[in-house]
Amino acid sequence: MMRRRSGGRGGFTLIEVLVALGILAGAAVTLVRLHTVALQSDARARGLSMAVMVAREKIEEALLPGEYELGTVAGEEEVASSLLRWQRSISDVMLPTGGRSGLEKISVRVLYPAGRRQLEYELVTFRVMQALPIGGIGGALGPLEELAEQLSGESGS
Repeated sequence: MMRRRSGGRGGFTLIEVLVALGILAGAAVTLVRLHTVALQSDARARGLSMAVMVAREKIEEALLPGEYELGTVAGEEEVASSLLRWQRSISDVMLPTGGRSGLEKISVRVLYPAGRRQLEYELVTFRVMQALPIGGIGGALGPLEELAEQLSGESGS
């Protein structure tokens, strides 16, 4: 779109230069926005990784034999210069009939930083506290050992 002037000199018109600058400015703004989104995603991912690590640690502590009682405890952990708040609850799993199932539910919630916000991560697991007798809950299977013996007996025949 260069025009030749009568003096023999070629160049861009002022309009062409302004259009090119507008396109470059738009591209720069888009790149800055993408960079900001990438930084926010990175902060969320780091926070989530730290929360998963703390939640797993608290679950593993609760799974140690005889270490933890039913109830709720809370605390804070500092990980990579970030303060994470956690809460662990251990409760009986009750049967619909009102009886105990022999299971305990272990739930850990962690609040973690994600940029300017706090997000929550929850990890739940169960542990077997007592073996139930065969037929103990309306014909339900008994202890895990007896089940393993039954299965090994079936596969051997």
